[in-house]
This record gives sequence, C-alpha cells and structure tokens, in this order.
Amino acid sequence: MAAMSGMAADFVRTYGAFGRPPMDGRCGPAGRQQQQQQQAQQAQRRAPSSPSPQQARVDWVPLAERAETATMYVWRLEVPGVTKGHVKTELKGADRVIVISGEKARPSAAAAAVAGGVAAAAESEEARTVRGELTYGTFARTLRMPADADLDATDQIRAAVKEGVLTLTVAKVKAAPEPEAEPPVEIPIM
Repeated sequence: MAAMSGMAADFVRTYGAFGRPPMDGRCGPAGRQQQQQQQAQQAQRRAPSSPSPQQARVDWVPLAERAETATMYVWRLEVPGVTKGHVKTELKGADRVIVISGEKARPSAAAAAVAGGVAAAAESEEARTVRGELTYGTFARTLRMPADADLDATDQIRAAVKEGVLTLTVAKVKAAPEPEAEPPVEIPIM
C-alpha cells in the first residue's frame, strides 16, 4: 500500500476507510437509545421541582424601564389593555427578583367591533380579525433587584397599574450614618 499524505491519513484515522466514523457503540438503534437515555437523565437533573414563569409558556414580554431616586427604584412596564386584576407580582427574596406575570385576554369579536366604532349591527354578526398586530396572551417579566434594594421592607414595595403602565417602586436600604471619628486610644506596653 502506498504511503498516504498527512491529510489523507488523518481522514482515514478519523472517518475510517469508507468515509464514516468508526462504529463505537453510538451508531445504530442501540446507540441512539443510549443517547436518548443520557439526554433524558441530563434533562431530569436540570429540571426544577416546579416550573417558573420563565419556563412556562409566555406569549409576550412587557417592555420596561428603570429610574432611580435617592430613596427608591422605580420600574415602569408597558402592559396596554391589562387591568390590575390580571396582573400578579411576586417577590422571590432568595433570588432577589420580582416576577411580574399575567394575561391580556383577547376581546370578543363583537366587543372589538363596537369599540372600533362599527355600527351596532356588527354585534349580531360575528366579526373576524383580518389583520392583527395587537398582543394578547400570557406575559411575564423578571426584574433583578439591585444590591441596595430593601427587600426586607415589603411594606415599601408597591405596584400599581394605570393607563396601561405598571409602576413598581422598591425602597433602597437606608445607609447607616457614618460613625464619628473617635480619638485614638493609647495602649500601654508592658
């Protein structure tokens, strides 16, 4: 057999003489079954005991902005068409996050037609959406709290929905007053 060039020899070592990887137990039905079992075991190890809002089905994520004053943080989230009864806020103190979730229900076709200014006759007929750009369904947003957010003072954490904007305020930890500088104390040497 003639000597192969370096690249050809590497190819044969890697893929065998027939251009396929050598059989090492991972090919064929038994190999696929073994891979599937390993993947299932890895998925079980990664799976939490209960699903979090991030893992649950979410149709949309509200846009948010954060502002800061000397005493508090203020988040504003856009949730157009969502009422306070359809929003849930949850503090997860151990993770230092606040999870905001909820649902924006699709209005009935008749109600949408009436709200859109269509004649009252549209109520009796079933209107259908021809083109839709509005967002409906479940939503969730996780807000990571800054290190100086006071999560122990739950009475200082407030959320309100008004005109399609959810406003969340969280107090900052009150800074401890600087201790007055004490004069040095002389320690006698014995």
